Amino acid sequence: MPMKGRFPIRRTLEFLQKGETVFKKSVQIMTVNYNTHGDLSEGARKFVFFNIPQIQYKNPWVQIMMFKNMTPSPFLRFYLDDGEQVLVDVEGKDHKEITNHVKMILGKSERGSSSSERVCRVSDCGSQPPALVMRGPETFSFAPRESRSCSFSIRRFCASRPA
Repeated sequence: MPMKGRFPIRRTLEFLQKGETVFKKSVQIMTVNYNTHGDLSEGARKFVFFNIPQIQYKNPWVQIMMFKNMTPSPFLRFYLDDGEQVLVDVEGKDHKEITNHVKMILGKSERGSSSSERVCRVSDCGSQPPALVMRGPETFSFAPRESRSCSFSIRRFCASRPA
């Protein structure tokens, strides 16, 4: 593709592959509501301009819709496969903050598992006294306190989303 048009770098394969936001398989539709004028929607406009092409490339199963000048404040809405909706307020945020927040609440973990984290068994990690660790949003289990062979990651969830 020739390097013509408005900001052709956004259409290069290298730029599209640099996107880091990979959604969980439960995300079906993403809507972006923003205004074309005003300071409060500046981050949302840059998010649409720079990050939406990368998100479309990395998540081909997600339908993405943009709504311009239909709302007083910008927001993102995600529709999940179980009928649940996740609303993300992006008013006054930078496009990098928006990307990090969306990755945190709806992105896959680094290991590729989207529903639960790995928890080692007590017998695998020695005989240290167990500590309570969070395995997923609703599951707790016991694991050793000082384990070098097991790794734990704790996910934070959006405070506005009901438990």
